[in-house]
Amino acid sequence: MTKQEEHKLCIELRQKGYSLREISKELKVSKSTAYEWTKDIKLSPEAQNRINQIIKSYKRYRDWE
Repeated sequence: MTKQEEHKLCIELRQKGYSLREISKELKVSKSTAYEWTKDIKLSPEAQNRINQIIKSYKRYRDWE
């Protein structure tokens, strides 16, 4: 996959509500690269909701430890 294809897929995944961590693992790029490629993306309410659910799950897990 070319960098241009990775960049395009990164944007598509972010628009679907994937977290930067999920994107970085899927594309094997750093989280900072995923952020740079998507920092200007406006998320739909559905995508933002998906990310918020991930954050809530993480916080519950962290508090559980």
